[in-house]
Amino acid sequence: MVVVFMMINYADKSVLGLAAVPLMDELAIDKSTYGLVSSAFYTLFSVSGLVVGLLSSRWSTRTLLLVMAALWAVAQLPALAASVPALIAARLLLGAAEGPAASMSMHALYAWFPPGRRGMPSALQIGGAALGTAVSAPVLTWLIVNLGWRSAFIALAITSATWCLVWYAVGKDGPYGSAAGPVEVAVEADEAPPAARKAEVRDGARPPGVVSSPPLSRLLLSGTVVGGVLSAFGSHWALAMSSAWLPV
Repeated sequence: MVVVFMMINYADKSVLGLAAVPLMDELAIDKSTYGLVSSAFYTLFSVSGLVVGLLSSRWSTRTLLLVMAALWAVAQLPALAASVPALIAARLLLGAAEGPAASMSMHALYAWFPPGRRGMPSALQIGGAALGTAVSAPVLTWLIVNLGWRSAFIALAITSATWCLVWYAVGKDGPYGSAAGPVEVAVEADEAPPAARKAEVRDGARPPGVVSSPPLSRLLLSGTVVGGVLSAFGSHWALAMSSAWLPV
């Protein structure tokens, strides 16, 4: 279900670019206006990702994914009005709903696997994103050419709604996730850092082998997080350019 979730996610990103030429012709808009519509997707993308990331420690990941996918379905409908304001509103909503998608779907996967067995699920999740682009491009293009550009948006709305129904029936939070409370990482007693083991002996507040995570501010300023942010900046720059302008 998470792989299909990511496939739909990337299909939603690409549909505007694939439909751009007939859409621009029908609405008589120039490339500058189209660029404005396309970039609206990223206005709330990062903000919503941060907000939902903070909420994920208290809200069920199952519920978050369900709400996001439902909003994806709703976000396709304003395009049917065929006006620039409607398209901008649709892309704003879609960007806000897709901003947390990659991180929250990975979070959902991690809740089903212990730390040492998360490599393969992560690869499948990332593969779903690539597969979504590979599958959606020819299918959506066929719909646009044969049934009109609106049909592609309708198809994605139906697909997202269908995913929601199935996810509501079968989706669950895994045993390795935590819906609320401070995060603690369980490790083998002999694998815990020496400083942590000394602290456990000193205060006796935590069970052996359980190490509390550092403050969020310290995590966000770590080299790993900063490097990840920089790499994501470059990858999304390329993604935005390719999905918006290469089809055009």
